[in-house]
Amino acid sequence: EELMRMYQEGNEAAFNELFSRHSSMVYGYITKRLRHEEVDDFYQKVWRHLHEKRALYHNQPFLPWFFVMIRHLLTDEYRSLGRQRERAEALRQKEDEAKAFDLDELLERL
Repeated sequence: EELMRMYQEGNEAAFNELFSRHSSMVYGYITKRLRHEEVDDFYQKVWRHLHEKRALYHNQPFLPWFFVMIRHLLTDEYRSLGRQRERAEALRQKEDEAKAFDLDELLERL
């Protein structure tokens, strides 16, 4: 908690210590919840989000507060990834339909 208060006041060494203490736990938590290729970008997003939202921290136990924040980010990420996957699937279907149409057109010409 003291490290987070120091970080809020602009102490870069406090952030470095928070990162050092919790980075492997955060990475492991994320690894169990996202695909391998999604982990590194999201991991960076977590630490950037901590920096952006550090003013919201108010003398509470740090780890529960931090992991609630991570859970909320994961929820947003799942929604975003779901929409991306839906769009990719729709695009694949359109491409398949276009290929099938082209094939039908070619067969008719024969």
